[in-house]
Amino acid sequence: MTRVDCVGTFTCSRPALLRRSLEVHVRARREANREHEIVVVDDARDAASAAAAEDAVHDVSSSDAIGVRYVDRRARVRFAEALTGELRARVPHEIVAFALLGREGCGPTVGSSRNTLALHAAGGVLFASDDDVVTDLWIPRGSRVERAPRVVTSGDPRQLWAFPDRASAICHVASSSKNAVLALEELLGASVDYGSRVGHVAVTSFGHVGDSGTETTAHALSQQGAARIRAMATSKSYRSACASREVFHAAPATSITDAPVFAGLAAGYDLEHLLPPAVPCGRGVDEPFAPLLRRIDRDALFGHLPWAVLHDPGAPRASAHQDVRRAPTTVGAVIAALIAAAPAAAGATPAARLASLGASLAASAESTPSAFRERVIAAQREAARSSIGRLERLLAIHRNQPVEWSTDVRARIEAIRASVATGACAVAAELAPAGDIEAVARLRKVVRDYGELVTAWPAIVEAARRLRGSEHTAESATYLRAAKSVPGLRVAKGA
Repeated sequence: MTRVDCVGTFTCSRPALLRRSLEVHVRARREANREHEIVVVDDARDAASAAAAEDAVHDVSSSDAIGVRYVDRRARVRFAEALTGELRARVPHEIVAFALLGREGCGPTVGSSRNTLALHAAGGVLFASDDDVVTDLWIPRGSRVERAPRVVTSGDPRQLWAFPDRASAICHVASSSKNAVLALEELLGASVDYGSRVGHVAVTSFGHVGDSGTETTAHALSQQGAARIRAMATSKSYRSACASREVFHAAPATSITDAPVFAGLAAGYDLEHLLPPAVPCGRGVDEPFAPLLRRIDRDALFGHLPWAVLHDPGAPRASAHQDVRRAPTTVGAVIAALIAAAPAAAGATPAARLASLGASLAASAESTPSAFRERVIAAQREAARSSIGRLERLLAIHRNQPVEWSTDVRARIEAIRASVATGACAVAAELAPAGDIEAVARLRKVVRDYGELVTAWPAIVEAARRLRGSEHTAESATYLRAAKSVPGLRVAKGA
């Protein structure tokens, strides 16, 4: 059985949410009688926010026998420098820094925090979650977890329920006594007979209840089974579902699939195998990860657990019924489309195939700005055909009923088509405030540098493995009381 040796939380200027998340991780470690390390990777830019996060770490650590490791952006700068030194000029420092720090002006940099944690835990087994996630587990009321995992061929095993509000979503589930770390270990890293070959579960995701975490509320259009019947019962219930971000989204049973479906809100990573890097900046960073992993490792499988974590960002995020029709694009969606459009990866190993795909991505951004834009539009056109095909199949299955729903589905189809026809799909929503020309220029640079990062990633991971426990790795002020060597980013013992 795989054993988790690192639990990580990503945070940025949300000390109250961080404190809540850490308290659950520490309690779960104690209840499981484990000594795995707990790491906070902080993306805060200003000193006041970083100090507030460090105070939260200190307060939670003060009542724990082991403590919590805190890594701020200054420590990440030093980690990047140490990695560059270990790589001995084989990878430009600019690319290593891009991986661990992202880029200003190109949207959120949560992807860089994920890369920092992945390199810190390189060669081990990682469980990571966002700071607005509470990793106590929930399960639909009245359901039972099957002992044997289901093997699902080329499909998404998860079910989606949309609710008018958080209270309704919470009423759908009941608290579970299952420990999140122990639940992950039962599936992550498992060898599975999959048709004519044996695969391995490379990543495992929990479901979630609460905020959907998506850019639109279009999930309300694609509910099936009992969830659809409930949402479509009346015009009011349908419109409420469309205007709400509150969902329950999880597999009905422990499931394993080769379909590249992944959600990173709370997920386990088997870093004993090579996994691709996250896109260091922009939104939608989950979208390219799974298809890229599947293309480099044909034996990589995706695990989905039936338990849900609570996704609660704090203040509710407003939505409107019309949001189901929106078709915004993100940096992650563009890169995922370019990966899908790339030629088959060359090479006999995952590292070689990853380098091949990285070179293809970088090359797509080396053309002129206008040629790059056309390449993005062409790739997005293929992605749009797939999305439209799924929506049209739903219209056929449900015979265009109810009319209010089918009207929204057709409006979304037209929005997707218009995005491609006008070229709007080449302008990521998080970059759009800079203006179309500058937004495409920034996107082009992100794609080029991400391609170079993907190419160099196997070497960077090997350098990170060599640095684990090294005396010259990064140090930041944190609160560990365990008198044992903990691999990765070394920290001062305090408190």
